Amino acid sequence: MHILLRCPEGRRFEDLAPPRSIEGDAARARLTSITVPFALHVQQNRSSFPASGRLPLLSMLGLSCAATIAPAMRGHYLVPIAVLVGMASLLLALEIFQRQPVPSETIEIDFDRLTIRDHRGKVTTLPSHWTRIEELRKGPFDVRLMLHYHWQSIEIGRCVDSTERARIAPLIRAALAHVRGGGQ
Repeated sequence: MHILLRCPEGRRFEDLAPPRSIEGDAARARLTSITVPFALHVQQNRSSFPASGRLPLLSMLGLSCAATIAPAMRGHYLVPIAVLVGMASLLLALEIFQRQPVPSETIEIDFDRLTIRDHRGKVTTLPSHWTRIEELRKGPFDVRLMLHYHWQSIEIGRCVDSTERARIAPLIRAALAHVRGGGQ
């Protein structure tokens, strides 16, 4: 999921991306009226395990332990142990997943710099005028976005799926083109 944090006044989110048509001059003229700064927040779309779901999960754990009583009475002690280990690892994985921060990135483009902040607090700054974006497509559903500045390459949008990356690429490209004066 992507959220527009800051956009030039009087513009909508969809207005930033140039139309995919033959009219290059019209799109370029529209881009020159955009003012920066531009800020985009990209976040992984995930849900956490709700507190209301814990009771049904614990009841499933109790029922599966009750179902292992008959094999345990016949001497198959590994069956209840395997069920308990499996359910405990599931609960542990859900708890660890819920406590981790949601992977996200914030991309800010200004006239002099491009700043990328991730959910861990890492900040990367590049000069926006000389930075270019590249879409690497290995297949129809495998899109990677790379920002290139001289010898540096930074991958962005790793926290979202490939269709979302394909949606945000024209927005970033349009903002970078505007910083360069309307040309790519």
